[in-house]
Amino acid sequence: MLDLRYLRTSPNEAEERLKTRDPEISLERLLALDAAWRQVLQRVEEIRAERNGIGEAIAQAKKAGEKCAEAVERMGVLKVELANLELQEKEFKAELDDELLGLPNLPDPRVPVSRDAGDAKELRTGGESPDFGFEPKDHVELAERLGLLDFQAASKLSGAGFAVYRKEAALLEWALLTWMFANAAQHGYEPVLTPYLVNAQSLFTSSQLPKFMGDVYKLADDDLYLIPTSEVTLVNLGRDETFAEGELPRRCTAVTANFRREAGTYGRDTRGLVRTHQFNKVELVAFATPEQAEGIFQEMISIAEGIPE
Repeated sequence: MLDLRYLRTSPNEAEERLKTRDPEISLERLLALDAAWRQVLQRVEEIRAERNGIGEAIAQAKKAGEKCAEAVERMGVLKVELANLELQEKEFKAELDDELLGLPNLPDPRVPVSRDAGDAKELRTGGESPDFGFEPKDHVELAERLGLLDFQAASKLSGAGFAVYRKEAALLEWALLTWMFANAAQHGYEPVLTPYLVNAQSLFTSSQLPKFMGDVYKLADDDLYLIPTSEVTLVNLGRDETFAEGELPRRCTAVTANFRREAGTYGRDTRGLVRTHQFNKVELVAFATPEQAEGIFQEMISIAEGIPE
């Protein structure tokens, strides 16, 4: 969730940066809700302060044997007004939180703006593209011919969008996960095995909900969801925790299966393993100060780039 104080003090700058991700984003309603919420909060505090003062006056009047009917009547009026305002405050806060949760993260100012694949900018490459001297086959045709991937069996077991790995493919997948997991640990990332099922708060904390509600699997009889990425569980290890600055950065890595509905992504460009409902992944997460963040980010890139080198 974005820092509301930043959105209040720099609304034009914030909206301009957010529009690079989605041109339709507007902060108008959010800021109006925020102003209304703060106005109600201010009145709530005023009423509470007035009630406290009247309460003390009533106590003193009773102690002195004086009449205090007007003060008691005023307390009744304030009680009703306060109850109504507290209800409004909760409603405004809920709407405000919904607006905040619907906003994406602010992009780094250095990130090139691209509206589609056609104007995407390639920043750098590594290695050389091989020249086969013939038209190479895609991974689906090769793997099925060699009996390494079995999409027909996966469809029988689970439906479209799944894969069964066989023989060397199964061994290779497991070996790569084990190697990458151990490689991250060698770079100082604490290896962690986390649950595949999480509660709704975990998904809100990692910003999967509410935006990606349509992409996550939910258990029908429990308030639990299958993780779309182990980023969810690793990020939530720090939820409700306070780290001393000297303890940072704190690095961790996990290897998990991940589950995504991937609605509306079917087509030739997403056939085979490109878009599946279940896939395995090694994740890197770090808790760091703002000053450490850039260095940690470059460190993660270096670790990832080192895998195929």
